[in-house]
Amino acid sequence: LEAEIADQSQLTRLYTEEAVRFIEEPRDEPFFLYFAHTFPHQPLFASEAFHGRSDAGLYGDVVAEIDWSVGAVLDALDRRGVADDTLVVFTSDNGPWYYGSPGGLRGRKGQSFEGGHRVPMLARWPQ
Repeated sequence: LEAEIADQSQLTRLYTEEAVRFIEEPRDEPFFLYFAHTFPHQPLFASEAFHGRSDAGLYGDVVAEIDWSVGAVLDALDRRGVADDTLVVFTSDNGPWYYGSPGGLRGRKGQSFEGGHRVPMLARWPQ
């Protein structure tokens, strides 16, 4: 029997809306938000707004939607007036699987070579 896979095309949008709601919630104290996207893990899903928009197929659509999501979170920090005082870290949990490239490194996700462990990381703290 083949397992039925639930439609997950709205996850990125829903997660993003909740993260933005949390950021915009009135508070006087500093906050911590850990926001881990489900994608681009398989199975891949992109919302209708992003499906078919990338030249890189479904994987590219998913990455484009994550890019939109990061922008929405950064915009919420700006609106809240805390962007300059907020450390934002964007990273991955492992190297690329079938799509993507480990660059000049050997190995991919699930392997113990450098390409499976070394990941890109961006940090933003305008302060």
